[in-house]
Amino acid sequence: MAVNNFQVFAGASGANVVTQSQYLAMTQLPTGFQTGIAQSNQVNKVLRQASIFAAMIAQFICDKTGQDAIDDGTIATLEANFIAAIQAVGRIKLTAPLSLYVSPSGSDLNNTGLNISSPFQTIQKAVNVAVSAYDTQLQPITVNIANGTYANPVTITAPLFGGGILNLSGNSATPSTVIISSNNNHAIHCTHAANVSISGISVQTTGSIVGVPSIGLLSDTNSNVNITGPMNFGGCAGNHIWAASGGTVGFTTSYSITGGATAHYFATTSGVILGPLSGTSVTLTGSPTFSNAFAASAQSGVIQVITGGTTFTGSAIGKRYSVSFAGQINTGGGGANYFPGTIAGTADASTFAIYV
Repeated sequence: MAVNNFQVFAGASGANVVTQSQYLAMTQLPTGFQTGIAQSNQVNKVLRQASIFAAMIAQFICDKTGQDAIDDGTIATLEANFIAAIQAVGRIKLTAPLSLYVSPSGSDLNNTGLNISSPFQTIQKAVNVAVSAYDTQLQPITVNIANGTYANPVTITAPLFGGGILNLSGNSATPSTVIISSNNNHAIHCTHAANVSISGISVQTTGSIVGVPSIGLLSDTNSNVNITGPMNFGGCAGNHIWAASGGTVGFTTSYSITGGATAHYFATTSGVILGPLSGTSVTLTGSPTFSNAFAASAQSGVIQVITGGTTFTGSAIGKRYSVSFAGQINTGGGGANYFPGTIAGTADASTFAIYV
């Protein structure tokens, strides 16, 4: 049970306080106590008036979020938990997994998204509803995406309330039939501790956003993204996969690459890209070109995609790997030629470690 440090002062039966009518009649009420000695029952009443609301708000935080309301002399955590408690009011509490539906023929204005016959039109609408309308109580929400091309990018700016995971699920049999094709924006951007799994989707991008070439899949600001079913990475203006600012991208399944990018894997600013220990393959078609490197790590970024865990089939044009500014790449002994490419990999003098 959550702990509430904020208690009502002089709230017990028989407490030494003036009555409510006496309080309202106090001449000191408009301007406060001045010089002299204040009567204890009057001061106690004032303290109770203030403390009862502090205790009530703190209990509201405990009841709605399950978090403690601690009196440690600071307000940042209390404020954050108070906002979370307000957000929880009115949310639909899940007792089982929830499915939402998206189709190019759907409607964001007129449909509920709750069944296949009333789908939303954009993936973003389904994501917004999942994030804002539900208290998942650890239940997952799956966004089922029908075949088609979706020109709208998808941005997930928060984890689901209540700790559930958000699943973006397209066509796992043929991911190339569910395409997020974004111009001047990242196809899928997960940020601010979002927790997402992705399956059955193809991403491709053109253009840039705020001067950054558009990314296929970006996980940053402590987000956690897992590729749990087949995906396809088409041509992207920027990187196919970018993990940055503490974000993580992991994959536990085979997937394909049919277009080039700046890099396929790019980890920077403590971002992490993780492959499995066994059983996956990455299939490249058409010898795509990577202008930086197939795998690039910089600024304490970490790439751990290891031999025996992932096999690369097909060829790529460009540098195999690039490591700089204390980046790390671990192939588990895969060697300098483990990643696809036509140019030898490089590591600058500042590199902390590279395990090939």
